[in-house]
Amino acid sequence: MGMVSNSKAVSPAKTPSKGRQRNENLKGGLPFLAPALILFGVFVVFPMIKAFQLSFVSMSETILVAISAVSLVIVVIIMAVMANTMSMTARERLSEYATLKALGFPPGFIVKLLFGESLVIALLGGGLGMALTLPIAAAFAKSVGTLFPVFLVSDLTMALQLAASVVVGLVAAAWPAWKMSRISIVNGLRHVA
Repeated sequence: MGMVSNSKAVSPAKTPSKGRQRNENLKGGLPFLAPALILFGVFVVFPMIKAFQLSFVSMSETILVAISAVSLVIVVIIMAVMANTMSMTARERLSEYATLKALGFPPGFIVKLLFGESLVIALLGGGLGMALTLPIAAAFAKSVGTLFPVFLVSDLTMALQLAASVVVGLVAAAWPAWKMSRISIVNGLRHVA
């Protein structure tokens, strides 16, 4: 037994889709919507961007203090490694320094020898670091774009790098130079065998 329906079939071509119906309803509203979006951007979005930039600038001082602290720790670690290197070098050359003293060289000559070697090593490392500073800084400035609109390495920074390498060289050689200048010839020559 079949059922008979009284409803008329509507063709799909004559029924408007929901998307098309929404577009037809918005046709008259778009001219009023554009100024509202512009005002939303000017009064809501732009101030939010400005507030973010100001908060980033206020945090930049904290970031600079942290970078300075990390830099100081790195310099101290480099100084310790350099002092260890110079102490090992002085221990290995103990017999050579004793021989120099036996030949009549004063203790000041041995001190100058150790300080000279330490300064050469430190200045070579510092020079390499200074040579790599500008290309690395340029690559960093290019990668961060507008976060740091002005990112320059100052002459003061380069001078501080040079001064740090000289200080590291002098401090690293101080203990071994003092110890080797006070060594007795007999104790130093015992290490030959």
